[in-house]
Amino acid sequence: MNISFLRSRFLRQAATLLVGTGMAQLIPLLASPLLARLYDAQAFGTFGLFYSICSTASVLASGRYELAVLLPKSDQGAYNLVRVALLLAVGISAALVVTALFFREPLAAQLGEAALAPWLPWVSVGVMTTAGYQAFNYWMNRTDQYGWMASTRTLRSLVQAGGSIGLAMALGGAGGLVWGWLAGQVVGFLVLGIHFWRTTAALRACSTCADVKKMAARYIRFPLYSVPADTLNSIIAQLPIWILTIHFSTSVTGQVFFAQRILAAPLGMIGAAVGDVFKQRASLAFIEQGSSLVLWKKTLWGLVALAVPLGLVVVLGGPWLFATLFGDEWRPAGEYARLLSPFLMLSLIANPLSRILYVAEKQNVDLWWQIALFIVTFGALWLGSRRGDPFDAVLFYALAYSGMYLVYLVLSYRAARGSSV
Repeated sequence: MNISFLRSRFLRQAATLLVGTGMAQLIPLLASPLLARLYDAQAFGTFGLFYSICSTASVLASGRYELAVLLPKSDQGAYNLVRVALLLAVGISAALVVTALFFREPLAAQLGEAALAPWLPWVSVGVMTTAGYQAFNYWMNRTDQYGWMASTRTLRSLVQAGGSIGLAMALGGAGGLVWGWLAGQVVGFLVLGIHFWRTTAALRACSTCADVKKMAARYIRFPLYSVPADTLNSIIAQLPIWILTIHFSTSVTGQVFFAQRILAAPLGMIGAAVGDVFKQRASLAFIEQGSSLVLWKKTLWGLVALAVPLGLVVVLGGPWLFATLFGDEWRPAGEYARLLSPFLMLSLIANPLSRILYVAEKQNVDLWWQIALFIVTFGALWLGSRRGDPFDAVLFYALAYSGMYLVYLVLSYRAARGSSV
């Protein structure tokens, strides 16, 4: 790995987040062997459906205005963007709870899991707290409050893991997993929200409705392009959960979701930590130089050096590791993890670097890539499912996703170079 990359201020800031990320991931990973024995695959499958709905809807909720918080030159403009994101999240969450209260039974039936119906009204809570947390998180990133970002991630994971374990015996089924996750989301939202409120009094006093509308109009490309693109991305990430439930069973879904939970969560958090700092530094580089190619290359090789060894461990020992750590009934999850690992390693490399598309305001390019990704991955899952074997479906999905991530890297490279994509 490049020595200058190791010594840079960029890495020191990323390391602050990675410490918090490491703690945030160590907690659920340590809890996973116990959770795997407290909950069966069907419970994880039901929770996986609930989580997938919350994740997808939370992308829509804020209009993706939080992604623009790093871009205005003034903190006042950035503050107004946080307000835009929060107001939209409140409105979307209210609409979701009303819809769920009236249509939860038919919605659960369409998803192929009747046990999900009682939990659908609580999707609104998950969406509001997730979208709000992200808005506050980007503000903390802009203002270099990486300590707050790191400590809140740790606290959120601690509450989620502790709640899921503590509620396992009391509720049974998927209830403990759902309530534990919601508790962590609420705590993270409140901690960052209260800190945001206490530290932005001067900006709040100067913020007007006209200013908020002005910033919403200035960055309208984010809801126009980023919402469709990121919604498609979220749908694509959840496609295995939904399609496998429809074509096979909730138990199969639970095995796949557990494999994704073990692999994707820590990789996603590491990628987010690097991506948060990369986006901020890339924004400054674009303002000062009109390009961020040097930073892009340094970040690329650092991520490659991290991703390749992790991927090899899962490919070579995934089934054995899952059976040893979580019990022999989770060996199939290890097989799924082996199939998913190449594309998940590529996601660790490509996703942080893709932030450059937002910095360069190339959201339209990202949207077209997401559309192509949806078509390719949906087709791969459909073809695999038609073969009657869930392992084939997951393999086709992983191969299709891997190819598209290679295309994503090329697009982000061209954007970092400052050329038209």
